[in-house]
Amino acid sequence: MNIVYKNIEFKIRTFDSIETENNADLVVTDENEITKKTIFEIVFEGKQIFLVVFWDGSYSGSEICFHWAEESKFLFVGAGTLSAVVNISTLELVDINYPFLFWSWETLGDNILELGELACRLYTRKGKLIGEVAVDPPYDYVIMDHAIEFSCIVYGKARIEF
Repeated sequence: MNIVYKNIEFKIRTFDSIETENNADLVVTDENEITKKTIFEIVFEGKQIFLVVFWDGSYSGSEICFHWAEESKFLFVGAGTLSAVVNISTLELVDINYPFLFWSWETLGDNILELGELACRLYTRKGKLIGEVAVDPPYDYVIMDHAIEFSCIVYGKARIEF
């Protein structure tokens, strides 16, 4: 898959493989069983960057998912039981999380919401964790003026203030 944004280009390939990558600039690895490898070939500011993500693809429907925060140059990556935030300018791993099952990223104004099977986390566009709540499907959430309120049968209501 090839994706082009204003100032960056991504070529993304996923394999059923656990072989190491010798030319990787940064490697992000799940702490659980590894069954998949995704290579992000990134062309950024005239440089080619190789980011390799090893993750557990044994869950039905698990796919790699990413969000590019253009203004901060941060890449939010999630798949299976792994989520991570990478500063592409410095190739720094800013945050790594091992959720029970990662679902997706959503943009909420100036923040990025990580949705998961049993937990949701809210980040700034620069990868700073604002807060986290426990959830259990099925759950809903409502965006309020200064918070996100989650509700589910098991945990009731919980908020992340921002």
